[in-house]
Amino acid sequence: MPHAYRDPSLRRRIAVLNQWHVATSLAIIVGDRADSAELTRSAQAIAHLVFAAVDGIELHYDMDPAGYPLDEVFGVLLRVVLAESRRLIGGEGTTGVMPS
Repeated sequence: MPHAYRDPSLRRRIAVLNQWHVATSLAIIVGDRADSAELTRSAQAIAHLVFAAVDGIELHYDMDPAGYPLDEVFGVLLRVVLAESRRLIGGEGTTGVMPS
C-alpha cells in the first residue's frame, strides 16, 4: 500500500487485488448463503476490514518488529472477524472453512 501512494501506476493493480480478496473472503464467509443482499454487504465489509487491517498491521510491524505485538494483534483481529462472521451466518456452523 505505501508504494501505491508513491507510485500511482500501482493503484489499479492493488485495487484489483483488493476486489479479488473481497470476492474470495465473501465466498468463505457466506458460502452458499450469498443470496441475501444484507449478508453479502456485511460480509464484504468484513473482507474490506480484514484487508485494510492486515495492511496496517504489516506497516506497524515493519516499523518496529521487536516491539510490535504481532501475535496478539492478529489474535484480536481473528476473534473479532470470527465472531462477526458467525453472527452473520447464525452460529457455529459456518461454511466449514473457518476455524472454531
